[in-house]
Amino acid sequence: MMYTDRPHAVLNGEFTEAITNGSLVVGVGVTVKQAGQYKVIASLYGPDKQTAIGFSQRSVPLGTGEQSIPLTFFGKILYDRKIDGPYILRYMMLFEEHPDSGTYAPGDTVDFAYTTHAYAATDFSPEPYQPVPDAEPQVTAGSRSQQNKPPPMFGDADRDQGSVFGGDGTARSSQPDR
Repeated sequence: MMYTDRPHAVLNGEFTEAITNGSLVVGVGVTVKQAGQYKVIASLYGPDKQTAIGFSQRSVPLGTGEQSIPLTFFGKILYDRKIDGPYILRYMMLFEEHPDSGTYAPGDTVDFAYTTHAYAATDFSPEPYQPVPDAEPQVTAGSRSQQNKPPPMFGDADRDQGSVFGGDGTARSSQPDR
């Protein structure tokens, strides 16, 4: 058994739902008493309440008051499973996260938390996942901005003894010392 603090927020039973970009997005209502980082998790089941379809989680910073945390259930999963709704959100839980200490405070698990409208599986997108492009350019040692920069303060010898560079960043002979 583990004892933890309770989160400074509660699930308030308010929900919204929409198909957004071909996926099912359920907004989970939360009443926040103290601003912080909060996470909601839930599993999505078919109308028989026994067939698991997917899982979603979202962690967001929230201020005090009535808030909503969106859970996205990827459209292709719903489309490919060919299970028409209504869908049931089960095993929903709210956590308060404390990233600086690596701890969290879990709330109660709510089974049968919400039932969606009766969607057809074909209402959702059959398109595969496309990662969102990075907003910032990736900078590597080969990037123009890094050319003619001084060497690192530590060398490859500090990381890997099999390197061709010595601890001062200069090339070392591949021949053994004689």
